[in-house]
Amino acid sequence: MAFVDDEIPNPTKGALVSGYASEVAGAVFDSSRARFDTIVDWLAAEDADGLTHAQIEQYLHAEGVPMLRQLMQEPC
Repeated sequence: MAFVDDEIPNPTKGALVSGYASEVAGAVFDSSRARFDTIVDWLAAEDADGLTHAQIEQYLHAEGVPMLRQLMQEPC
């Protein structure tokens, strides 16, 4: 796993996040999972055929970063 600037995260810094019970976690992350599935479906669709690596990367950044934010915030 690579980190920004090869810095290993310090577990004592930042906001604490509590664990989630596995039977609850599925429901908690449903909208994040749906957003992820939308991204995967777009990548698998014919619309993505013929795009450049840069165009796909731009799409993944535009759609993926908000999905990651949602993933972190959903349980709150």
